Amino acid sequence: MKPCMGRNVQVCCESFSMSLADATGSFLPNRVIDEKVDVDVIKKADCITETVMLRDDMLQLSSDAFTLMDFRDVITFLCTT
Repeated sequence: MKPCMGRNVQVCCESFSMSLADATGSFLPNRVIDEKVDVDVIKKADCITETVMLRDDMLQLSSDAFTLMDFRDVITFLCTT
């Protein structure tokens, strides 16, 4: 594990009282999300996840109205506001 990633995982574990297995697993325990994360943050994360999936061709839109650059711009906006 790279040092900066290790520190981030360690901070996450300490902040949310999680085990290393919980922090590095494929999902976070619901108790962590319910207790520590604001609903607006969860909604924004869902939007980012869906937009990244669209960008990476994991999801498809019914029209070609948006370009790859549009998705990148939306992701940047969601991540920086």
